Amino acid sequence: MYLYTIYVVNFLYLCVFADLCLWCLDLEWKIIYVGSAESEEYDQTLDTVVVGPIIAGRHMFVFEVFVGIINVHVCILCQLLD
Repeated sequence: MYLYTIYVVNFLYLCVFADLCLWCLDLEWKIIYVGSAESEEYDQTLDTVVVGPIIAGRHMFVFEVFVGIINVHVCILCQLLD
């Protein structure tokens, strides 16, 4: 018997940071899936957000990323009893 399980994967990050200088610039934040520790070739940018302009002070935002749907196929061996 085979069971099919579907997982919906979301990542939710609460980003809090303080800016001590008066930059008035935009900040770019990225969530990157690291596919291999040996090479950046397999890295994937899942999402990017630009926040700004940033002024001096404490800032907070929520960064939510919908990664996708993962199908998991599980094979269960069943023995029929006579």
